[in-house]
Amino acid sequence: MKNLVYITILLLALCFSCREESIDTQTVRITDDPIEILGYDPEVRFVRGNVFGEIIDEHNNPVNSVEISVSGQTTTTNEFGVFTFKNLEMNEFGTLVSANKEGFVEGSRLIFPNEGEESRLKIQLITEDESGLINSDTGGIIELDNGAQVIFESNSFAFLDGTEYTGNVSVIAKYLDPTNPTTIDEMPGALIGIRPFQANEEVALTTFGMVLVELESEAGQELNLIDNSEAEIRLPIPANLISNAPNEIPLWFFNDDIGRWVEEGEAVIANGFYVGKVNHFTFWNCDVPWEQANLELNISNQDGLPFAHENIIIRTSNSNLQLSGYTNKNGFLEGPVPANIPLSVIIMDICGDVLHTENLNSIGQDSEINFSVNESGYEETIVKGNVNCSSGQGIQDMMLVVTIGDETKVYPIDTDFNFRLNICPDLVGTVTVKAVDLESLAESPTFIISIEEENNLPLIDVCSQDMEEYIILDIDGQSLIFPDVSSITASFTDPGFTQITGKIDDFEINLIFHGVTAGDYSGQVTQDGHTFHQNTVGIPLNGNRGDGLFENFTVTAYGDVGEFIIGSFEGVVVNTQGIANEFNVKGTFKVKVEDNNYDGTYVELISDGIRVVRPQVFGSVDLTTGRLLSNNALNTTIQIHPDNQGGHELAVAFLADLNFSLLLETGSDELDDDEQEVTNFGNIGERVTGYADGIYHDLFRDSDLEFYLEYNILRK
Repeated sequence: MKNLVYITILLLALCFSCREESIDTQTVRITDDPIEILGYDPEVRFVRGNVFGEIIDEHNNPVNSVEISVSGQTTTTNEFGVFTFKNLEMNEFGTLVSANKEGFVEGSRLIFPNEGEESRLKIQLITEDESGLINSDTGGIIELDNGAQVIFESNSFAFLDGTEYTGNVSVIAKYLDPTNPTTIDEMPGALIGIRPFQANEEVALTTFGMVLVELESEAGQELNLIDNSEAEIRLPIPANLISNAPNEIPLWFFNDDIGRWVEEGEAVIANGFYVGKVNHFTFWNCDVPWEQANLELNISNQDGLPFAHENIIIRTSNSNLQLSGYTNKNGFLEGPVPANIPLSVIIMDICGDVLHTENLNSIGQDSEINFSVNESGYEETIVKGNVNCSSGQGIQDMMLVVTIGDETKVYPIDTDFNFRLNICPDLVGTVTVKAVDLESLAESPTFIISIEEENNLPLIDVCSQDMEEYIILDIDGQSLIFPDVSSITASFTDPGFTQITGKIDDFEINLIFHGVTAGDYSGQVTQDGHTFHQNTVGIPLNGNRGDGLFENFTVTAYGDVGEFIIGSFEGVVVNTQGIANEFNVKGTFKVKVEDNNYDGTYVELISDGIRVVRPQVFGSVDLTTGRLLSNNALNTTIQIHPDNQGGHELAVAFLADLNFSLLLETGSDELDDDEQEVTNFGNIGERVTGYADGIYHDLFRDSDLEFYLEYNILRK
């Protein structure tokens, strides 16, 4: 099970409308010239509202730099695949939003906006991958998923101006399974059709499968079928639909100018497939038409509170995928559905599991249905915040980016927001949020969210230029933001070492993890017989030193010099030098990798399960005594003295910031000869290396502790 939550922020419907939100439907534009529907005169009523949309690919990844067009206005998607329009005039009875980027089939969505409200939509673009090549002289068969086929006659291809084309034909095609939930995201338009031979009656449709076909010449020019020719489409009927599939079924093509399916021809069952002939290409669909009825749903949870902003799927009782949408903040959802057929309302959580199923009787006319959902197996977490801009710049378009493991979700928000997270029962790990100004793309720091708690985030500033780097710390519900952040990275030790330091006046936090790559740094590791924690934190608590070992410590990004280290942590910190209080600590960090110009020298200490590395250590020899004294900028001191056998031995090791003091010369600490060795005592410009492994007396805790010390010093 993936580590996911489902999030109750403002989400809007696909093929559905909410009284306070709007519906959307998808279409795909294939040909340049519209196919005229004689006598079809759709109703127009202009309203003004906002649009918030996402563009994703077939792997659910955001697609940036997509050109978006709606009502004569254009924009492009950002790195999150998001676009917005503000105060746009649109047709309440259907406004087309188109999305175009090279390498994808042009996508679009038909939305039904309401006055003064925001329409949210998502378009899943289909990649323009070639499904096969056909020679125009011979024709041929294109094989698709699930056994679907498109069969072409010989000499049946033409340019869009009608002149015959000869040569190889590149076929881009995709079969859409009517039982697969992703079909709702990829299919064009809503399941609403027009019947030209029935006075352009508008009907609800129940799909038994559909197919997209695009044709291109060897030079990349658009093609279609030549006049008076046909191609055959063969669409498999899923096993759980075959018993209810009619022997003959109308065929419908998608008209991307009106955003609806148009009836043209029919298909018949042959060996478990619907087989039909078509004389042009766009999306084709096998559907049963039904009289439409408007369904209103009012959904609450077990406490009587609105079941707000949750994913709803409508299926027929025979499992045909019908509609998908999201409840509004009042738990309300409405939209057109087939009349006189039993329906099932399925509520999904974001983990992909079914939370609740509500079976409805046949709806013969517009109906309002009320029911409740039991959320007792889920933990509720409240997230509150306020977004501003410290430079005084006005903020209008805001987005909240929620990261859940490897998943990223985006939601439009107001500057003052309050929403709840319903946590899937199997969730483990970290959930983070950050705010983004959609106009400037300025980002706030990232905040870690506590499960089963009310999260009152500190004031979120998306305009602070000082917040490119930060540590955000939460200690027992009190938040601190450290804008003054630096890093120490040592890739020349094994394992590598990273220390991130944040400061506010005299208040300092040090985060340590043992590596120089992205990864999970929770738990312990054993290296050369020495066991230590993969992460630690040092932080003043009530005026004393606190040390923590985080249960969860994840580095999601570790860039090169000038790029960022990004991650999060959560655990318990113990006040080790005062009253032994425990503090719940969590946070996030973002810091640049600095070009430290280290020369590979270091002192490494492992003691009491803690490992630290102090880089850039150098020293010189007192020619009178023969003693080497070394130090570095972090007050790390190593003294090596001549021994009685003409060699050298470690005499003093002092790491001031860790309160580690090894004093062998004075006799306060003692090591056997086999517990330390100076492995090399080089000349000027060379290295002095060695190690010590034994027990020292910790003055602050008044206890004897095991340690391992390794040094690599540049002699000057």
